[in-house]
Amino acid sequence: MNIDMVLNELSFRTPASDVETARKRMLDLMQVARAAIDNRVKKNLRLNDDEFYGTLLANGYTVSDWLFNDPRVKNEAKEEWQLFLGLLDKGSCEKPMSDFFYNGERAEGLGIAYLSESLALSMRTDPPDPLWEPSIIELQHEWIEEDGEDEEDKITINYETVEVRHASKVEHIQEHRSWIEERIKNSVRDGLELWERRNTLFPNLEFCEDARQQIEKLKRGDKMLRPVKTRLLQLEKYCKNWKTGAFETDKIVSKVTLESQATLQQYGEKRKIRCPDGEIELFSWHVRLTPGDWRIYFLPDEKRYKIIIGYIGRHLRTRTDKGN
Repeated sequence: MNIDMVLNELSFRTPASDVETARKRMLDLMQVARAAIDNRVKKNLRLNDDEFYGTLLANGYTVSDWLFNDPRVKNEAKEEWQLFLGLLDKGSCEKPMSDFFYNGERAEGLGIAYLSESLALSMRTDPPDPLWEPSIIELQHEWIEEDGEDEEDKITINYETVEVRHASKVEHIQEHRSWIEERIKNSVRDGLELWERRNTLFPNLEFCEDARQQIEKLKRGDKMLRPVKTRLLQLEKYCKNWKTGAFETDKIVSKVTLESQATLQQYGEKRKIRCPDGEIELFSWHVRLTPGDWRIYFLPDEKRYKIIIGYIGRHLRTRTDKGN
């Protein structure tokens, strides 16, 4: 599976001073796209804005004008013009179900790039906008969640800082070459492929039968496929470096928590799962999948320095769930 490109709509917010400069910006953008394609990024540019074609590139000159109404573009930049048309053949994408912000502004395109593990593509201005000069951009990710685990039921707003791979110039593509190769190597189409590749992707994790069934149910395009794979890779990374000592949660990127004693007293049986060796164990450690109410319940094996994955799905019932 290759990597898509996602257009960053915020980079189009400042029109050029004249049409000639606008033409050059579009040609530069296509040079970046071509460099990405030459490095195995998929020939597909995803858009998050239905009104993108009406975006002003210069006063009185829109994206639609550049594509359809400017004879100079077709005559003098035919290859770039054809490339852009080809990129947009499959260019639509769903809006994210959570919110992403960059420099205080809502950033849907960048958020989609993060959620789909794609490459964000920005138009570069002259002089360059410093916001689009980094090859890696940090976003503020916000989502609403009903928290019913260890406290009284309440709606909470959650925050995390996430990174997006980004390109506004050809040099950025060169910086991303290792990431592109790693991303392609770790890509999976669906849960069935994720399961089939588990020994390669997660050699230090073991999976219970329940977890196998839950993974295999993830279909292509399932919004939970990416966060499941991401969290498993994070647990695998921890195990790879875990050679001695007790299990340490602070060395795992994501927040890891134990179930409360009150919940275990009331619903502990629901967290007892048969392990690959046939023994039934209590799975209390869990990590959240964002956004949403999914969890991965796991058991650290402090003798073999491995992690056993017991359950992947919506969070198990707690003492504070409604109806208790």
